[in-house]
Amino acid sequence: MNGIGLVLCLSANGCRPAESPQPQPAVYRWKTSPEILPAERAWMDSLGIRRLYLRFFDIDRSADPARPLPVAPLQLPLKNLPDSAEVVPVVFITNRTFEALLSLDEEQQKTAISELAGHIHEKIRAMEGRLYASGGHLPKGAALSRQTEPAEILPKGDKIPIPEWQMDCDWTPETRDAYFYFLEELRRLLPDSLLLSATIRLHQVKYPEQTGIPPVDRGMLMFYNMDNVRAADTRNSILDRSVASAYYNRLDEYPLPLDVALPVFGWVVVRREGKVVQLLSGLDERALADTARFEALGGAKLFRVKRSTYLNAYYLYAGDSLRVEKVEADSLRAAWSDLRMRLPRERRHLALYHLDTASVNRLNHEEIRHILGW
Repeated sequence: MNGIGLVLCLSANGCRPAESPQPQPAVYRWKTSPEILPAERAWMDSLGIRRLYLRFFDIDRSADPARPLPVAPLQLPLKNLPDSAEVVPVVFITNRTFEALLSLDEEQQKTAISELAGHIHEKIRAMEGRLYASGGHLPKGAALSRQTEPAEILPKGDKIPIPEWQMDCDWTPETRDAYFYFLEELRRLLPDSLLLSATIRLHQVKYPEQTGIPPVDRGMLMFYNMDNVRAADTRNSILDRSVASAYYNRLDEYPLPLDVALPVFGWVVVRREGKVVQLLSGLDERALADTARFEALGGAKLFRVKRSTYLNAYYLYAGDSLRVEKVEADSLRAAWSDLRMRLPRERRHLALYHLDTASVNRLNHEEIRHILGW
């Protein structure tokens, strides 16, 4: 390549084509309540969202390290779920679940992890059949499973089969082998036509030699919660471009195809005596304009509680400090622009996290369409 070509190539971001395929819109729902509210459904429809990453339940350790338990399952059937929606069941597994499993000897670990994969498989399959009051959503390729009852494999109307399952765990180098063995055991239980994906954090992209690459079909890059929420000097733990920039250099090397999740949520970080004691979600920030209860400190993001009071059903004490963290339209636009320049040019889903009334009110569908080019 001649000098002029090299300069042109570098200025065009390493010769990567300027435009990537249009991402497919999606959204996460991370609540247990049994209804998508009308405003939330209208927001989905207005954005053309037809893929819903739906949290089914969590898994956490129990008193018996060999028997992790499901926690906070989604209440079913889920009302107001579009008939044409693609549903991806998501299970969040705490890292301490695998830390507890490591206390067992090697054979006990393998047995317990295999049983965990089997129990999760059974529970997801049972919940899929109850998504709609009349049934309908089915795992893609369900007819290939010998465990499937005939009634389960009959599609209902034009409802789309479930194409993918997703596991969400912020694993560490210490728990990597146990978690990856779990993924292998779960993958073994699924038909080939059903994808298995795992959530990927930024630090896992930057340090794959330490954290490893999960044995799944796809990854979901969780592009949020990137700074230390407990640190007093953190500006915005949810989304901070200056923090994210430290992780960009290896994005195009990651060996898994990546979908992307971007934040549209916000919260209030409550600090008491120098420690974070609560994250308040779904807050109407206008409540903080009450000067009888709150004092603004250096702008709209920091407040001090002047007198003890309730906020979002949580009791605050006089002297507590509050830090408002949210994702502004400009920040979201810049984050997506940064990612598009650095991710490999391939088809992917772009998911918003997450679907609730506060998020819908914070960024309307027209703003999001403009930001993401949907």
